Amino acid sequence: VVRAIAPTLEAVVAESVAKALGTRQPDAPPPAPPRSVSPAARPRSVSRSRSPRPARSVPVMVFREDATVRPLRVVVTVPARSTLSSVKDALADLLNARDGVVFELRETKKGAMLHSTLDVTEVEDIDHDYDLVAYELDAGLANARMVNVFMGTEMKSFDVFGQPSEAVSYAKFGWPICMAFAAGATCGDVRRDVAAWFARFSLSPHLSDAGLGARVRIVSKNGMSGKRDLPADNDANLPADVRALMVAWTKGDAKELIDARELYAVDDHVSAHDYAYPNLAPDSPTPSPSCTWVTVPG
Repeated sequence: VVRAIAPTLEAVVAESVAKALGTRQPDAPPPAPPRSVSPAARPRSVSRSRSPRPARSVPVMVFREDATVRPLRVVVTVPARSTLSSVKDALADLLNARDGVVFELRETKKGAMLHSTLDVTEVEDIDHDYDLVAYELDAGLANARMVNVFMGTEMKSFDVFGQPSEAVSYAKFGWPICMAFAAGATCGDVRRDVAAWFARFSLSPHLSDAGLGARVRIVSKNGMSGKRDLPADNDANLPADVRALMVAWTKGDAKELIDARELYAVDDHVSAHDYAYPNLAPDSPTPSPSCTWVTVPG
């Protein structure tokens, strides 16, 4: 009996195995290797670098080292949020300044005080109610001593009771300037340099360093007061406490001896030709090199 059943069991098992194998899915083929992607088709990575900062145009009135030439109106271009130190570098490049020259930046108005600036001040903080001026100075002298020089007419002073006072004040006019002197500069050196600066707008050939000598006064730093004369001895050293000088005039002398048009004359650098000055009222003409903004007192 067993022998008769065994072939039957083997047949059943064989049939079951065959059915089971028939219902299985064939093994999936291995994944194809990735296709290479051309560089042009690959997505570009997003740059994390910052976009360039917008440029800022900064107008500067430059008083050259050569006192016989007119001031030069220049417009330099620097990145936004640059400092005044960058403005100085841009000026040196634009004007091809010689080695050994520095630019001393101040803020001022015609007939006004000179306000110091800091190299770290950003260009956005420039006060457009004032002119940014640059004085081209010998670096060696600038590191030794700088003195502000003004021109003005004497004004009578009165005390709080309305009585005449011995104090002397001045109505300033013209562009104030900054001069650099050696540590051991003499009063004669000062008179010579002041006379060289004045010669450009002098109507009298007799106003040399000797002719201007009696007019040079030692005044307060802002040029508002003081009547102390510069020592008459040209060989005497410039007093250590001198921060500012005044070339003092009477009203009559100022009108007779000073060429007011040349006093305020300015030349335009090519960089300033198309610049729209922010401190001009709408429809105002661009300042011309020969315009006179302030009248000499008198």
